[in-house]
Amino acid sequence: MTRLRMALLVAALVVALALTGVVAVLSSPKTMCRLAERGLEWPEGSITAEDITLSWSGRFRIEGVRVEPPVLRMPVVYVAWAEADLPSPWFFVSKQVHLGEVEASGVEVGLRIQRPPREERVLAKRPYTLHASSLTVHDSRFHAAPDETFSEVILTGLNGQLDDVHWTPATKHVDGVGNARATRFVLGEIELDELVLPSLVLADEALALENATFQYGRTEGRADGGITDIPGDPAVELQVVVKRGRAEEAITDAIGRVSPVTGWLDAELTVRAGGELPRGESRLEGWVSLSDGYVFMGSDMKLIPKVLLDVAPWFQREDGGWLHVGDLWGEARFGRGWVEIERLERMSDRNRPLQAWGHLRDGRVDVTVRAVPRRRPEKPGVGVRLRGPLRSAKLKFARKSELMDAPEVLVVD
Repeated sequence: MTRLRMALLVAALVVALALTGVVAVLSSPKTMCRLAERGLEWPEGSITAEDITLSWSGRFRIEGVRVEPPVLRMPVVYVAWAEADLPSPWFFVSKQVHLGEVEASGVEVGLRIQRPPREERVLAKRPYTLHASSLTVHDSRFHAAPDETFSEVILTGLNGQLDDVHWTPATKHVDGVGNARATRFVLGEIELDELVLPSLVLADEALALENATFQYGRTEGRADGGITDIPGDPAVELQVVVKRGRAEEAITDAIGRVSPVTGWLDAELTVRAGGELPRGESRLEGWVSLSDGYVFMGSDMKLIPKVLLDVAPWFQREDGGWLHVGDLWGEARFGRGWVEIERLERMSDRNRPLQAWGHLRDGRVDVTVRAVPRRRPEKPGVGVRLRGPLRSAKLKFARKSELMDAPEVLVVD
């Protein structure tokens, strides 16, 4: 055997041994997890995996991955399995981990602290960024534990795809464009089903949604808007349209008690949460329309208001203490534990217009109803005021001073 052949054989053996060593390292879950921990400067045991399988196509499959960052503000993540391209070994230098087309299933993200205080971090070195030409997720779940004034958040049955994804874990920065859907979304007392996000854009530390649809009990809804300043103080602002919902469901979710109002509800609302609002607070405000509405008045009613209701052309008393009020429309605001009626009006071709305003708060109701004089709407007219604990409020004639506090009339024929 010539020296050249001998040299080539030795070189081939060295390459084979090197490749075997590389494959052995890349196939070792413990070793790869430790390398990742060192790159992120996390303590040992922060990342674990059950199995890693390599293929000759340059892909790898990892199973049973659990990531538990040492910083509580970062979520705990579990992945049943994921497949991706093997990254270039130069990522230790470039800090860019290119994974190609990534597919994952059974992803569970658990947020331990909701909306932590903004933390200005000075990074000692350039952080790692993961890039995927596409990210497809199947049958996944998100959970945020209750946190002081924040309600529990649950998102299940999550499926979706994002293209051109860039994720920098150290700065919580994510970019990507795609779509998603979820079978169930729970935010405290509010539960949505069949959430569909046909247009989903993550960019500039913000999430933008367009034409999102959902089911809220028997209600179909649509939402547009998004979330800004995700790494800092996330602020939610959505324009929500609800058709043919039940008023009692929306009011009960807001005040946490049985609603004294029933009927069919249509609404165009602006939803705000986070940002500059107090911790854990949210606001819904806009135009509402109540069709075939009923208000619970109870049976303990003074004689004169009872007679007034019996002869008034707008109302009809029903069995069980309910009063049929018909169709109303106007402006309202909802928050956690309260409903503020800015103004609701009922128009009539034959009778005076009606106004209603007031609030439901802390288990009590305070609502004034006024019959608006047609020719001189600035005059107080006549009206009644309902005040007291929900389900046992008292009805009485409203004083002139109370009627003069009425909001501006929207329409007077």
